[in-house]
Amino acid sequence: MELLTRKEAADYLRLSLRKLDALAASGEIRRAKFGEGQRARVLFRRQDLDDFITASLSASRLDIERRAAAILQGARN
Repeated sequence: MELLTRKEAADYLRLSLRKLDALAASGEIRRAKFGEGQRARVLFRRQDLDDFITASLSASRLDIERRAAAILQGARN
């Protein structure tokens, strides 16, 4: 299991630290937090980051399929 720091995870996803923290706080990306407060150590599993990417791609694909179905439905009417 490969663990990444906040900076490494943000670089891997090509996101800012602020955006990564927001995604983690909302539960969209899983994280492991060790300790309390600002001194807590936060780590991310590479697999969880990959799962987030896959889920984002799937959602985008689903949106495209829905739009295409709506266009096709409109063309039939």
